Amino acid sequence: MIFAFTIVAETRMAEISMQFRENATSVAPSYLWMIAVAVLIGVGIGGYRFYIENKRRQYCPKSLLAELCDANQINRAGKKMLHLIASNAAVDQPASLLLSEARFDAAMKSAANRAPLTPEQVKMLCMIRRRVFAIQQPPLTNL
Repeated sequence: MIFAFTIVAETRMAEISMQFRENATSVAPSYLWMIAVAVLIGVGIGGYRFYIENKRRQYCPKSLLAELCDANQINRAGKKMLHLIASNAAVDQPASLLLSEARFDAAMKSAANRAPLTPEQVKMLCMIRRRVFAIQQPPLTNL
């Protein structure tokens, strides 16, 4: 068996087949085409993700809440708290809590009746209420 492998290994391919070519043609792959295809695939995937993210945000009820919280400088914990209050109070659009004081207070009372709030949660809700509904008075100027 070993002898058979040596014979095959020592024989030239031209001796095995008469139609075998000794000289091989060089096939150089075009690396520019490969790079261009990779870049196009990357741009396509990035564009698709951007399109999907913007479309998802447009129809998501949390997006308006997130925008209002960002505008009022409410942190992530505050956003979660507002979403929790809205879900406990069975409010369809959580962002509607930030539109009027009466709606915010009613949702807070309704949520507190369903699940008691901890003192930290009450502090956070008071801070959010002050930040959103406090009337900013312009400084007095001497005329």
